[in-house]
Amino acid sequence: MDVKGKTVLVTGGNTGIGRAISMNFAEHGANVAIAYIAYEEEARSLAAEIQSMGLQAKAYRTDIANEEEVAGLIRHIADDFGGLHVLINCAGRTHVVAHEDLYGMRSEYFDDIFAVNVKGTFFCCREAKPYLEKDGGVIVNITSTGGLNGLGSSIAYAASKAAEINMTRSLARVFAPKVRVLGVAPGFVSTQFVAGQEARGEKNAQENCMKRLAKPEDIADVVGSLVYGNDILTGINIAADCGRVF
Repeated sequence: MDVKGKTVLVTGGNTGIGRAISMNFAEHGANVAIAYIAYEEEARSLAAEIQSMGLQAKAYRTDIANEEEVAGLIRHIADDFGGLHVLINCAGRTHVVAHEDLYGMRSEYFDDIFAVNVKGTFFCCREAKPYLEKDGGVIVNITSTGGLNGLGSSIAYAASKAAEINMTRSLARVFAPKVRVLGVAPGFVSTQFVAGQEARGEKNAQENCMKRLAKPEDIADVVGSLVYGNDILTGINIAADCGRVF
């Protein structure tokens, strides 16, 4: 897909990996809608930066766990931009709880994590479908290697990402052939959200083939390759973890 002049929605698109993805698409000529729930200043600043490139951009505060807000978001984007062609589900939620702390993994943490990572992703895909079908659209869900290996910030987070990976496969079948649905599973990525975890990051780097950590821009490049680098892939989940095979 040539994304020049097309509209891309990036949920969680104002910080970390999401910000890098938003900028990557803007650099390829796409107009960008940014959905956010926190860090409003960063969302508005990013929208202004993309606008300065001569493109359309707008930030929308949205709780993607609320299906009515998601429906409203998609309608507003379609009205403001004249359509929607690519959806990147990057918004996510976690609560950091050691896997061994079984009673620390409270019921409300499970509910909160699944509400955003699974239900929120589903709501966004469902509401975007009619618009994406008009022009052979693409969805990329940002999953996690935690959904593949059971590791990560908490058991609930890993479980939610496993669910998201399987949901990606299910939606790929349902949305075919008009819309492609894919997943990208980052491993440990150097972002503001892992500050203070340098030791864990160094260990991760030593345990992968590339002997380094991925940057947000690396993940954005992988996402871009799935959208504008091909027109045949769907239903797959790519581990973007610098080859952690040990």
